Amino acid sequence: MVWPEHLRIRGVKIINPKVRQLSNELKTFLNEDHVLELLPDCGWIDGGCRSLMKAILLWLGEIHAIPYLIVICKEDQHAEHAVVRVGDYFLDGSGLSTKHALYQRWRYVERLPHVFIRSFNPSEEPDHRNGEPPYYIEEALIQNLATLLAERFNRMRLLQILDKEPYDMKKTSNILTKHENNTKYEV
Repeated sequence: MVWPEHLRIRGVKIINPKVRQLSNELKTFLNEDHVLELLPDCGWIDGGCRSLMKAILLWLGEIHAIPYLIVICKEDQHAEHAVVRVGDYFLDGSGLSTKHALYQRWRYVERLPHVFIRSFNPSEEPDHRNGEPPYYIEEALIQNLATLLAERFNRMRLLQILDKEPYDMKKTSNILTKHENNTKYEV
């Protein structure tokens, strides 16, 4: 499948073919009409990220999946974006990413001035600076999304694929070693 231009991230590749296929399957699933209907007034990246994070945590279990947030200041407690980490990969509305790819996307595609990626407890996330609480769709819709994920994807297969080191990243590319000292992720 060829992704529309607005869904592509230039310069970032997932090398492991199983992970790449899984990423494409997840992205395709999340963009199907019956799944998008769960989001009343936003998308998975522009408001629905916390709901997707919560559904993935329910589906995979918090022993396998860890909630992460992206902030623009190290001291910030409120997320610009929420993702789930499984092994060395991050899941969100764009599919699967390595931490480097996630950083690159939020720094250069989403154009955040600074990017810090760290684990967090969603129940302790404070309100926005404007006083609004973090946005989630209705709990029943989150449960429905978790059920749809379970029906579509083999949980054990996904965990086996993702709960390993990224596929020979250091042998295939020196991008991580070149830029690791210049990035600001906290993983």
